[in-house]
Amino acid sequence: MSARVLIAVCAAALLLAGPAAASPRDLPPVCAGSCVVAKPGTGTLFFFSGHGWGHGLGMSQYGAWGYALHGSTYQQILSHFYPGTTIGTAQTNLVRVLLADGRKTLKVSCTVPYTVTDGNGVTHSLPAGPTTLSSAKLAWPTPLTFNAGAGGWMTLARPYRGQITVDVVDGKLRAVNVVGLEDYLYGVVPAEMPSSWPANALEAQAVAARSYALATRKIAAPFDVYADTRSQVYLGVSHEATATNAAVDATRGQVAMYNGKVASTFFFSSSGGETESIADGWGVAPVPYLVSVPDPYDVLSPYHNWGPVPISAKTFAKALKVKVYADGADKATMLEMYRNPLIQGFTTNPTLMRKVGIADYASFARDIVKAIPDRPISFEVFADDFKEMERQARIIAAWGPNVNAKIPITNTKGEPCLDLVRKLTREGIKLNITALLTLDQVRCVASALRGGAPAFVSVFAGRIADTGLDPVPIMSAALDEIADLPGVELIWASPRELLNVVQADAIGCHIITATSDILKRLPTLGKDLAQYSLETVQMFHDDARSSGFTL
Repeated sequence: MSARVLIAVCAAALLLAGPAAASPRDLPPVCAGSCVVAKPGTGTLFFFSGHGWGHGLGMSQYGAWGYALHGSTYQQILSHFYPGTTIGTAQTNLVRVLLADGRKTLKVSCTVPYTVTDGNGVTHSLPAGPTTLSSAKLAWPTPLTFNAGAGGWMTLARPYRGQITVDVVDGKLRAVNVVGLEDYLYGVVPAEMPSSWPANALEAQAVAARSYALATRKIAAPFDVYADTRSQVYLGVSHEATATNAAVDATRGQVAMYNGKVASTFFFSSSGGETESIADGWGVAPVPYLVSVPDPYDVLSPYHNWGPVPISAKTFAKALKVKVYADGADKATMLEMYRNPLIQGFTTNPTLMRKVGIADYASFARDIVKAIPDRPISFEVFADDFKEMERQARIIAAWGPNVNAKIPITNTKGEPCLDLVRKLTREGIKLNITALLTLDQVRCVASALRGGAPAFVSVFAGRIADTGLDPVPIMSAALDEIADLPGVELIWASPRELLNVVQADAIGCHIITATSDILKRLPTLGKDLAQYSLETVQMFHDDARSSGFTL
């Protein structure tokens, strides 16, 4: 994962609301100028800066605008952003656009008399005005096909060219706009690019939008595309503009082709100066025409540089899907982390306790549970015999309702603990099964936990990485293995770097544990790399001077 995507993954949810993501409830202005501090109780204040807006794949729209202003044709623009593609011709005439789904009622209308053809093929004439449909009671058998009379448009919230079909799916109404491909593009291009931009940029957008619709259409589904950003934004007749209609007409039927197929021409707003390759950005197989290319004219974009955007730890914690647990055994550090709203739980183990000199396990644990009574804490058994493990697990579980007893996947002889896990979880004891490194272990533990109490499954992703394997696919597969177990959560254990927090969040992992050394590096998320480079050089220089080195 590139640094650019790292920042995007971390900050995307925070930035969707723009700078307002730094809630005024968290971040009141308390000093003049640009000074901002976090409200007491909201934790560390982070500052995010970055470049560009969007996923970064394919054509940068602001870049296309810049190339058009500098005289590039739409063919040249497309060739730059989708290298190796050529212009071809599309054969598809119609596209089915999902307008509404899962509705109890729908209101379709037309400003002129219109017709509806029912599921039996009978056509009924309707006067100008609205027709309200209810999934509970329909006047005609479905599917229904509504056609506007001469000079009118069928309307569902907004007017559309073509037909609107309505059907009942799982007891609810679904509406689809069946429209000519070129008519569909009349409503897409101005929704995706300002109609005031140069014709060459609009024509590039028209070809990209046409290609994208055909390359990604859901042929086997009851509709081809969505009307929103799940496909591309389609706003119908009311959003059409003369300039964008002309761009669609000027490129009628033209698509970007690669190796005889219509190219998946992803596009986005602003690159920050260079587009992303799909292999780096999404971690999938390379696509020859979706590679990183320079985007010099993105400097025209208001999103070319953005930030710093202040985000409090409290807001940051709410935006992260993954829960962050602190891993440690030093009481002072644990209490410091307890005051941080980003930290939602704690784990520890005998190795960590030994490092800080804990002598009395039970006294330390009871002291911590008393000081941290309202967040999950895991304490590990240290026996190697299963009967003694069981006894210790019961003692640990009795320390508090927020305590999970950690049991290793095997003892030191390699004998699995599954029977013990099965017994304890069915008695309602909350467990944390630890030291897992393989998917086979996850499958076995999932089977043992089925039907039991809430539990954690700790997969040591950091140790997997230590062997040279990428832990992300393994952790993703582990999530699938426990997906149908209510109350069972996957822990990304033993992270090695801050990037792991981002990776865990991106795949939907429930929890990541991290030591204070990693957690203290959270402020570097989103840091400008050029500035970080300069600070590194300054650090080397200052350390050399402080050491009094001479040559």
